[in-house]
Amino acid sequence: MKNWLFKTISNKKPFKKIIVFRTGSIGDNICALPALSVIKNNFPDAQIDILTNSGSASNVSLDKLIDQSQFNSIINYFGVSKKQLIKDLKKNNYDLFIELPQYDASLFRQIRTMLFVRVIGVKHAFGWRISQTMIFKKFQEKNIVFLNERDRLLAILKDNNLAVSDWNFVVANDPAQTESAQQIITQSKLTEKKRNIGLVIGSKLERNKWPLPYFKQVVEYFVGDNYNVLIFGGADDKQKAETLKIANTVFNFCGSFTPLQTAEAMRYCSVVITNDTGPMHLSYLVKTPVVALFSSRDFPRKWYPPEDGLNKVFRSENISCSICFTQTCSDNICLKKISSQQVIEAAKEILNKLNLPATV
Repeated sequence: MKNWLFKTISNKKPFKKIIVFRTGSIGDNICALPALSVIKNNFPDAQIDILTNSGSASNVSLDKLIDQSQFNSIINYFGVSKKQLIKDLKKNNYDLFIELPQYDASLFRQIRTMLFVRVIGVKHAFGWRISQTMIFKKFQEKNIVFLNERDRLLAILKDNNLAVSDWNFVVANDPAQTESAQQIITQSKLTEKKRNIGLVIGSKLERNKWPLPYFKQVVEYFVGDNYNVLIFGGADDKQKAETLKIANTVFNFCGSFTPLQTAEAMRYCSVVITNDTGPMHLSYLVKTPVVALFSSRDFPRKWYPPEDGLNKVFRSENISCSICFTQTCSDNICLKKISSQQVIEAAKEILNKLNLPATV
């Protein structure tokens, strides 16, 4: 259908006004940063605007995460009527529209976006792709190797003649936030990186939360081995994190940091043990290895951290109810099958591989 609606893309055409469409929260946005850097590299002289839908007051919105060198403006359509949005975008006379679709974007949703792009008058566009289907889910789980989200978006750009070899996580540079996090770390006497273990105990979905008693066993082990434990998360996680403060070497930073401040604080950790959630992506973003704990509700690999030889992923296989895509679960058997001892051993293995300086 896109070939009927839009002209063929030529990588030699001098596109001057480009709009990129990407929705989602913190994890979605971090995974899109490499693709956004590729678009900027391929069209260095173009005006590049980003259309997104995260609330402007949210610290997890794209404009809070991406470096300003990568775009001209971010158009946040959260709360904007469709009529007004069409009017605003038409005035800009874009000559290229690039969608970076979500993994689970349905055919209907993408066709709707194609028609929207034609309505705002853009004649060249690409990016639409069906990446998963709910048919034969178990077969896909066992036999299909899914790309992680970063590589999937880069593949879309490569298939449309963009050079993708030179990409980067183009993160916002905010000295004030960095210095604020550094001050808290210094005041808490946590600058000795090799003695710090990070934890992320929360998640947007209850279904993705490793049991809190398992986290407590991890805390007990590392506190007993003379490590500091730094707990990261949102304000909603603060009360639960308090139950893990079994010693004065456990620090509850839930609700205390913005995403950029969290990333800076994670820079002071030797490893972060984390649920499948946005802060997991912040950790590897600052080159701190992760032990990532995934439920079996979704297809494997899609949101995994980079396979760089240090990061470790746990996801239970052969679960009868896997690929359920539920928001809640009465049992959470897939995460319960990941033992605290497995996680501790994985973290120790990572620690043994690292040659860390005394301080950051």
